[in-house]
Amino acid sequence: MPTEKAQPTAECSKVDSMTTTVSPLDLKATNLSLAWNNWKNSFKIYMRAAGLEQQTDQQKVALLLHHIGPDSLLVFNSFNYDIDTVRYDELLKSFNDYFVPKVNVVVERYRFFSRKQAEEETIEEFVTVLKNLSLSCEFKTLREDLIRDIFVCGLSPRFKSVKERLLSEVDLKLDKAVAIAKNMVLAKENSAELGADNEKFIAVIRNKSGDHAVTQQQQTKVQAVTCTKCGTWHKYKCPAEGVKCHNCGKLNHYAKMCYMRKKT
Repeated sequence: MPTEKAQPTAECSKVDSMTTTVSPLDLKATNLSLAWNNWKNSFKIYMRAAGLEQQTDQQKVALLLHHIGPDSLLVFNSFNYDIDTVRYDELLKSFNDYFVPKVNVVVERYRFFSRKQAEEETIEEFVTVLKNLSLSCEFKTLREDLIRDIFVCGLSPRFKSVKERLLSEVDLKLDKAVAIAKNMVLAKENSAELGADNEKFIAVIRNKSGDHAVTQQQQTKVQAVTCTKCGTWHKYKCPAEGVKCHNCGKLNHYAKMCYMRKKT
């Protein structure tokens, strides 16, 4: 009789299917403190996604040491912990103390308060940088108000009108400031796009009227932008909408554009 293979338990299957989801910590990273914080967050996400947060301390310690990589095991050995008795939270704290130097609050706040929006930065990128810089400043309950203040003050000169609008707002919160700034930038972009469309249309109409030689390609463009219901160019609602044709009596076109008139 062939022996029946033991079936893996649900927990074993869960762990085995996710053992390669977290890359080892890169000890050669330029910013080791940032690399550790990113790795730690990735590992916590993995633990939660795999349903392993309720495992014993020994199991969680083993998972952490397995994923952190062989190079970091040398760091673990320097802690002089017994792998069978060390607590998971204690091990995390030791790694954190090792990789993250004590924060100089004065320096961190200097970096935050002196930050200006770079020329190539968008509104979203600038506010994200400020939020990240503020995390190590120990602002506590003042954090959002200070982010708002530096966001407004640090806006690039190209957003002068945005800054003036924000300074005129009363009881301005961070979320509202960012929303106003994004909407104003979007409105300006839309306006520029409409202006470009108008210039293209004017150039086509001039060619159509004989100011310049009209090519077959340009005539095609004129036909494409001229409305078949009103005979003019418009981007949104047609002015002939709801208008009764004096030629055929039907709605939504002018008599000069009436199909029946052209047919006769």
